[in-house]
Amino acid sequence: MNTTFKTLESLIHNSIDIHHQAAELYRSLENESSDERCRILLGEMADKELEMAKLLEEFIQRTSPGILNTYMQYTLEEDPDDLVAAARAEGAATVEQIGSLGQKLHGYQIDLMEGALHEVTSEEALELLEDLLQLEKAEGRAFTRRADSIHDM
Repeated sequence: MNTTFKTLESLIHNSIDIHHQAAELYRSLENESSDERCRILLGEMADKELEMAKLLEEFIQRTSPGILNTYMQYTLEEDPDDLVAAARAEGAATVEQIGSLGQKLHGYQIDLMEGALHEVTSEEALELLEDLLQLEKAEGRAFTRRADSIHDM
C-alpha cells in the first residue's frame, strides 16, 4: 500500500498506463489462445482498452492545467504493474476466466476514480473525476455484455 500526494493529471496518466498494459495483456493472451471465442473476446478487449486510453488522453488535452494540477492524497492499494502481472498469472483460458480478469482490471480503475473523488474539493476536479468514473463504469458494463454474448456463442 502506498499513500502519496499526486495531482489529478498523474492519477489520469496512471489510469491511461493501466489501459495500455491491459491492452498488451489481452493481445498477448489472444495470441496464446486456441479457443476462437476467447480470441475474439480478447481482441475486442484489447481494442477497447486502447480506445479508453485515447479517450483519457483527450480528457487531459481538453482540461485546463489548473484543474489537472489539483493535488490529492490517495492510497493506491496495488501497484498497476503488479496488478496486471497478477492478473496474467491467474490465466485466461476460458471465457469465464477472461470475464473475471476484465472485471478485476475494470474494478481497479473504478476504485481508483472513486477513491480520488473523496480526496478533492475543487468543483471542476470533481466534475472531471465523475465523468471519468462514469466512462469507466460504462466500459465495464459494455465488457460484461460482450463477454456474455461471446459465452453464449
